[in-house]
Order: sequence, then C-alpha cells, then structure tokens
Amino acid sequence: MLAAFTLILACQIAGEALVRGAGLPLPGPVIGMLLLFLLMRLRLPLPPELNDAADVLLKYLSLLFVPAGVGAVQHLNRLGSSGWCTTARITGRAFAPSRKSANRSSKASDDPSHGRGLGMGPYERGAGTRPRA
Repeated sequence: MLAAFTLILACQIAGEALVRGAGLPLPGPVIGMLLLFLLMRLRLPLPPELNDAADVLLKYLSLLFVPAGVGAVQHLNRLGSSGWCTTARITGRAFAPSRKSANRSSKASDDPSHGRGLGMGPYERGAGTRPRA
C-alpha cells in the first residue's frame, strides 16, 4: 500500500509543480488528480493496491475538514461581527444559479412559440438551409 500512497503523493506534487511552473490558476492537487486519471486511462502498470489506498483516504476524508473547522473557530470574532453578512453572501451565491435557471425557464414558458412544433428548430421552419453533416 506504500507504493500506492507514494503514487498518489507523487501525482499531487507533480500537479503542484505544474501549477507553480506554468502559473495556472488551478489548485495543484486537482492537476495531480488529472495526472493520476491520465495514468489510469493510459493503462500503465499501477500498484495493485491503489484501489485500497483510495478507499482508506475516502474513509477518513472527513478528518481532512478538521483544519477548516479549527480555522473557523479561531476567527469566530470576525464571523460574529460580520456573520449575517457572510451568511447572506453564502446563501445568495448558493441560490443564484437556481434563480437564473428558474428565470430562464419562466421566460421560455412565456414565449408564445414555446411548445409549438415540438422539436422544430429554425431549419425545420424554413428560416435557412439545413447544415450538412
């Protein structure tokens, strides 16, 4: 299992190196995860216990959130002074995409041509010529 953890860590370090070297605005571990995925897709020989190592990491994933909780507790005074504002921002950002899609769907249902000629695009209605495949 040590070889599997070493591979996972090596991919993460390689991702960090790529991000810092290229100046990409992405987290290094995400690039490392993509590298590991690429290794799997290329069907290169990987440690046979890689699946077990991934299961162990996923089993204890909740422990990795402890530092974030500790950071939040350390800054409780900031959260207390601007807690309502922070809560409103988080809530607003969480519901903004659903609000936009709801607005779009209501505009589509208000459109008088919506629902007529089901599946009819502009090419079927004679608005132009059909593109060739």
